[in-house]
Amino acid sequence: MWHGYVEKHALTDSGRKRDGVDARRAREPQVVLNSPEEVSDWISRTRIMLAKDADPAAQAKNALMLSDQKTYLSAARKGGSVYSSVQATQTETWDICAEAAP
Repeated sequence: MWHGYVEKHALTDSGRKRDGVDARRAREPQVVLNSPEEVSDWISRTRIMLAKDADPAAQAKNALMLSDQKTYLSAARKGGSVYSSVQATQTETWDICAEAAP
């Protein structure tokens, strides 16, 4: 099982912990995912949705940084947490976190 979160941060947020459990995230997950396939699908769909709302300069950067669904699926099949991000503006990013739940 994975707990899914989407969080907006300033790119300069020194407390931001993209690739690891963030203590500030000690709240109910936005979504509970029950299989590696659900993790991969949720991250992919969320990335596409958020990228559409990004400003034009951020959209160009996001186009260069897209991972395909197989990358997320492979990571989730190993049982670990899966992280991705989408740049929203020149100064903000969306973190997409599917954290493996104990």
